[in-house]
Amino acid sequence: MKRPFYKKCETFTALILVLIILVFFAATFIIEGQYIFVASARDAKKEYTEENTVFENAKIFIKTFEDTFSESVFKRSSITPYASKINSVLLNGKTIDSPDVTLGKEDWLFYTTTTDGQPLIDYAGNDYFSEEKMSAITQNVEANRQKLEELGIEFAVMVVPNKEQIYSEYMPDTVHRFSEVSRSDVLLDYISKNSNVNVINPKQELLELKDEYPLYYKYDSHWTDIGAFTAYSQMTKLFFEEGESLEGREITVTADTNRYHADLIKMTGLGSWFGYDNYYEVSYEKEEPYDKTILFVGDSCREALEKYIKKGFENSVVIHRNDYTPELIEQIKPDIVVLEFAERYSEKMGDIVL
Repeated sequence: MKRPFYKKCETFTALILVLIILVFFAATFIIEGQYIFVASARDAKKEYTEENTVFENAKIFIKTFEDTFSESVFKRSSITPYASKINSVLLNGKTIDSPDVTLGKEDWLFYTTTTDGQPLIDYAGNDYFSEEKMSAITQNVEANRQKLEELGIEFAVMVVPNKEQIYSEYMPDTVHRFSEVSRSDVLLDYISKNSNVNVINPKQELLELKDEYPLYYKYDSHWTDIGAFTAYSQMTKLFFEEGESLEGREITVTADTNRYHADLIKMTGLGSWFGYDNYYEVSYEKEEPYDKTILFVGDSCREALEKYIKKGFENSVVIHRNDYTPELIEQIKPDIVVLEFAERYSEKMGDIVL
């Protein structure tokens, strides 16, 4: 008895899919210079059932193939582009093969990790810090302020909003938002009302400017230099009568991907399909820098601020929080100390002791 024609088509389609898979991974072998034999077909076969369609079995095979490679000599980032693209074809849509990255509307990428802060909890606006937690954080930052005040040093904390707080319209509809007031908003309001600590919170100004300027990268979790300069402007206006302003400044746009992290697109490994962001730089030269020494302690968001701080101040030290030690205050003898935190790290304000 001859096999029905549609059965032959299914077999042919399956062979074509397997061939495509093999071509993709053969390319990976050549690029990476690695040669490895993977017996993943045997493991995939265990999950095949008679009820599965040829496409379902093909997806099982792809997943087994990817997992086997990921656990072997290849880095996961080497496999991700191929598996994601093939999955995209099978599912008739885009997929992101990273637990820390969410694909939003118009291909915007968002950092939604649960192991490096809690940005989704920040975004949801329904799970705030407890009164006890906020009180402890406030007591710590106020103690830091008082210690520095005794030394004649001005002090402020800066919180950089998570990208999805500013560009929430690009978040997928599947991520529900209960309130636009985040737990960091509530925390900063609590600090302002229950201490004498200066708070630099550029969120509202960023929301007002986002339709005019690109303030965060589409494929990166960080703000652009324009977003950073907005916070720098607020900082200078806090400490000096005549602070800086973004208005009227020339903005240079280049395709230099080495000037920013491009972290999210690298996590997905899909740069060749999504592309990369442009780099934006605000023109800023100060003929007479502020005659002050500033110690700026932050996280990766500080990097976009650093060039402006160094150009704007007579003396400056900009470091990561992990590199801070209390001895630096005596060594540097700063006039101003600013602690910067990405929003997802805002509760760490309760940990650092100056």
